[in-house]
Amino acid sequence: MPELKRINVVFLYAADMERMRAFYEETVGFGEPCRVTDDWVEYALGEGARFALHRAMPGFRSGSRGAVQFSIAVDDLDGACRELETAGVTILRPPEYGPGFRLAEFEDPEGNPIRLIEFEA
Repeated sequence: MPELKRINVVFLYAADMERMRAFYEETVGFGEPCRVTDDWVEYALGEGARFALHRAMPGFRSGSRGAVQFSIAVDDLDGACRELETAGVTILRPPEYGPGFRLAEFEDPEGNPIRLIEFEA
């Protein structure tokens, strides 16, 4: 087996691409995408991390709890949660401590769970 280097991109299927783009670009703060086609929108998030939205086929249902899980590292978990709440996002799992980190969780407009994680220095 060849040596595995890194995850290339994590992507979600989006039933409503425009709504999902607005959420990730404006509410979450991913900003402008680095690659856009009719069915694909990709964001470069630093340190080689990539996230993308892929237009789903008609009838697709996303947001099955636990089907997709990813986290976004932040420097200020409380501040990030306040900004999301100001933008109308409900924090479903308020900031809590884990071993060496704090995390919180919310959902995107199609019900996909997203965790924010702040690592201890």
